[in-house]
Amino acid sequence: MKLNELQEADKIKIALYENLLKKLNKDQFIIPEVFIGKAVADLLVVNGDIHIYEIKSKKDSLSRLEHQLLRYKQCANKVTLVIDKKFLEKLEKLPFIEDIGIIVVDEKYKLKELKPAINTKIKKEYYFAYWSPNERRRTLRGFPD
Repeated sequence: MKLNELQEADKIKIALYENLLKKLNKDQFIIPEVFIGKAVADLLVVNGDIHIYEIKSKKDSLSRLEHQLLRYKQCANKVTLVIDKKFLEKLEKLPFIEDIGIIVVDEKYKLKELKPAINTKIKKEYYFAYWSPNERRRTLRGFPD
């Protein structure tokens, strides 16, 4: 598939992936399309912390954004929105993005960080969100309850 045949969100994901690869070291990894509950994170970066990136291209809407961000904030130390500039004004009015990072994408898929994500602690009960039921049973075997 040629680059010009890709959907807008996929072009942004490639630009973000390439940008993140430049900063990647041997102890880090990037995982695309991670299911977290009923939400799907576009990219998940593990580098000692868990950092989720959510992409909103100009063809997307923000209708599910609050649910997505609330879920991601439970399971990640940092969450960053990678958005088309058309969403900037709307985002400023949303109350649930105070610790969310914001990266804006231009027409040529260049990324500009407007606000870094704030590192937060993940509550212990949310660590289990990454484990399958079998992993939980095997790991916690022998512990009461």
